[in-house]
Amino acid sequence: MNEAKQLSFSLKTAAEEQNQPLLNVFGDLILADVFFYKNQLDSAIYYYVNQALSAEIESEAMLAGFGYGNAAYCLEAKGQLGEALLYRNKAKSLAPLSGDDRVIADAYFNIGNLYSKFNEIDSSSLYLKKTIELDRKVNNMQGMVHNITFLINQYIKGDNFEEAKLLCEECVRESENIAYKRGLATCYHLFSIVNQKTNKFEESLSNINKAIKIDQERNDATRMGQLLMTKAEIYESLNPQEAVELYKQSIYSNKSNDNIKGQCAAILDLANYYYKLNDFENCEIKLEEVAQLIKDFDIQNIEVDYLDLKYELLKKQGQLSSANNILERKNRLMQSKMEDLITNQTSQLSSGFDLYKVEKELDRLALEHEISQLRDQRKKNIYILLGLSFLFTTLIAYFAFQNQKNKNAVLRKNTEEEKLKLNYLVLEKEMDALRSQMNPHFLFNSLNSINDYIMHSNPKLASNYLAKFSKLMRTILNNSKNKFVSLDDELKAISLYLEMEKLRFKDKFDFEISLPDEDHLGQFLIPSMLIQPYVENAVKHGMMHSETKGFILVKLVLLDNGRLEITVKDNGIGRANAALLKQAKDPKRKSLGHEITNSRIELLNQIYNVDAKLNYRDLENPTGTEVIISLTPISKHQQNAKS
Repeated sequence: MNEAKQLSFSLKTAAEEQNQPLLNVFGDLILADVFFYKNQLDSAIYYYVNQALSAEIESEAMLAGFGYGNAAYCLEAKGQLGEALLYRNKAKSLAPLSGDDRVIADAYFNIGNLYSKFNEIDSSSLYLKKTIELDRKVNNMQGMVHNITFLINQYIKGDNFEEAKLLCEECVRESENIAYKRGLATCYHLFSIVNQKTNKFEESLSNINKAIKIDQERNDATRMGQLLMTKAEIYESLNPQEAVELYKQSIYSNKSNDNIKGQCAAILDLANYYYKLNDFENCEIKLEEVAQLIKDFDIQNIEVDYLDLKYELLKKQGQLSSANNILERKNRLMQSKMEDLITNQTSQLSSGFDLYKVEKELDRLALEHEISQLRDQRKKNIYILLGLSFLFTTLIAYFAFQNQKNKNAVLRKNTEEEKLKLNYLVLEKEMDALRSQMNPHFLFNSLNSINDYIMHSNPKLASNYLAKFSKLMRTILNNSKNKFVSLDDELKAISLYLEMEKLRFKDKFDFEISLPDEDHLGQFLIPSMLIQPYVENAVKHGMMHSETKGFILVKLVLLDNGRLEITVKDNGIGRANAALLKQAKDPKRKSLGHEITNSRIELLNQIYNVDAKLNYRDLENPTGTEVIISLTPISKHQQNAKS
């Protein structure tokens, strides 16, 4: 904890000294994560929200949504569902700004999941459907299957078995198409429940046997207790003699997997079945086991069902006084739950909780407003017509004058706009290059590495990594302000970046920056962030997937004709293999990095006449990629003369 606070303080100090507010955001994020892992949820919520607000100020939508989502997760863990919904909605409103459909889908799912906890089936289903549509759009098929199963559960809770059955069929079909065995077993389990609820017991038994067989083949016993309990419920109608044995197997399986809640639910189901068989002695024994588990592990979600069965058993046994005590205990429990529900409902309404109720109220208010407007309109019709006639005449005269004025202004500005157009395009490409370099994935990976070092009590590595991270961001932000930077500054940024990536990938590669012997090399300027995208490609596409230790060479040569030749060479898997891996991972995604850098080079040639050229060479035996950039550098003296 102390190391985390020191790290956060270092980031905040660096943010002030270097005028980099993002470091302050990261400081709050690190502290929030540490408090979360220490289960100090109130402190975690405070720093997550503070981090999100700071990120919003800096227009970092993804970081802000990340903070609000984590704050909502902590509030859900505390049972404050209404407040959690407020932050989930904030994260949802920021998600489209990320430009990533997966981020939007996650926001929709989290809201749908939260509505489910409120038992708002319609609202939950609406957001889950939106999530499934986005999963299908981005080809996230495993995620889509998972979310389909969640939607099936909502339909089952709402007794909408026709829709649930159609979704079960789709779930089975999609799981088979992508060979997703765990998902397929879940689909068959839900299909079994739907058929059981509609009294199709033979089909239900066939479905549950398929689910059990798949998990047995996968050697996955984590949910076998749940599957056996569903099978036992089916056997109550098909083969009552076997149902008891299946319930016992379910209890044993849950206990073996330390699933206390599942074990308690299975024992309660068996007690209920004994009650149906009029075996009150065994029913009472099992209820005592349930009572002990509820007491030992504070299992509140089935306590009401336990009290209901206990009350009915005592009544059957003629123990009316004891039955009355159980009834009073249940009433106290229900009253407590009702108070919690009212509290959450109040928070829910203030956060715009029930989508359908809110829409209905808005429709009613809109209708009342429209009726009121019509009544007022009848009384003021003549005055409005006179006013509109006067306004129309005035507007005609005004627009005629303004139109002539605008024409003259446009003629004066045309020449200036043409001059500014090319400069604007260059700036736009430079910002694209900066975003590509300082992308959120790199920032989050760096932060995760820092967190990992903290959590594993390695403050020296964390401090080293943080120092490089802070220095790199300061260098990049400083360089990005200028069209041209010195070779020394550009190479410092490249060296810092490679050192960080080498640390993050645990020395998976080495690198070398080779410079010519000329002492005056530092007097030359090149376009800012010209080299970094190709170095980043060497790491991401060359080193990341390489099975052997890699090597990256950045070499600068000053040719006799005054041109500068920059070579970025790696011994990675090569562009062809990298493209195949990328296509397999996300076939619909189109990479714009190559297009951006080429466009930027063309514009630099048009405006600054640096005659920049770019060549790729694919290496074999061993594999790798060599990128050669050649250009005429600008001396500091020339740049000062131009400015």
